[in-house]
Amino acid sequence: MAKIIDRSILQCPSCRTERLSFPDEKTILCQQCGKQYGIQNGNKYFFVTPSESGISFIERIKETVKKYPGVYRLLVLFISPVCQTDYFKQKKIVKSLLQGNKHAIILNLGSGPTDISADVSNVDMFPYVNVDSVCDISRLPFKDNSVDMILNIAVLEHVSEPEKVVSEVYRILKPGGILYCVFPFIQGFHAAPYDFTRMTEPGLRGLLAHFDTQEISSAGGPTSALLWILEEWLAIAFSFGIVPLYNILHLFTMFLCWPFKFLDFLLVKHPKAKNIASSFVYIGRKPTKDVK
Repeated sequence: MAKIIDRSILQCPSCRTERLSFPDEKTILCQQCGKQYGIQNGNKYFFVTPSESGISFIERIKETVKKYPGVYRLLVLFISPVCQTDYFKQKKIVKSLLQGNKHAIILNLGSGPTDISADVSNVDMFPYVNVDSVCDISRLPFKDNSVDMILNIAVLEHVSEPEKVVSEVYRILKPGGILYCVFPFIQGFHAAPYDFTRMTEPGLRGLLAHFDTQEISSAGGPTSALLWILEEWLAIAFSFGIVPLYNILHLFTMFLCWPFKFLDFLLVKHPKAKNIASSFVYIGRKPTKDVK
């Protein structure tokens, strides 16, 4: 289970006021603009009306599996084309922060159904079982300077204006707060339900220029990039324009090729691996003196 979000850090995402009241167990009311939001099960906050995700055959399968977070996580780790070489790094950086501040507020923005840690609160635009706040991540319902760490893993490619999300992340992080961000570089189109952007390492540095960079490295290496493109190519080449056959072949090639992705645990260490990395991980801090 994820960590319940403390109501004291919430604000109205519409008018930005902190004047929220909780008249009953199912309602959040903004006393400034009159907007009303929902609560489910006493601690799951709805600041937007949930949308339906997934449009393609593969995406519909993913959405079905996401109802079972443990199964979904195993499939991502083992069957998907991307080798998550940063998986243990995510847990390590969370643990490291908590050692110095056991009451730290940590948000996973765009979490999907995954749980990184019981000490992390999950935020997403879809009401997956482990999500604690359903909201638009480009207009977050959290106060300025209220969060110690933000995880944002393979999410920004799915928003049309990632700069807005980055601005919101910067706003709600405390001075000295940590951003852990994963952004794809060489990956095929994957709508969930949208897919807009890819970014090189210099591009990612530019997007996150207001943060003090601590580290930037490959999160998915050259093999992950190769497999993603190869699996798609094989499905296209041998389906002869027949979409149902393409869907079957795409799944088949994923199950056939996945063991090779673990070569990336070695290849990400190559000094030129970034040239064809599947994705990058960025770790940075909000300056202790706000320069934005």
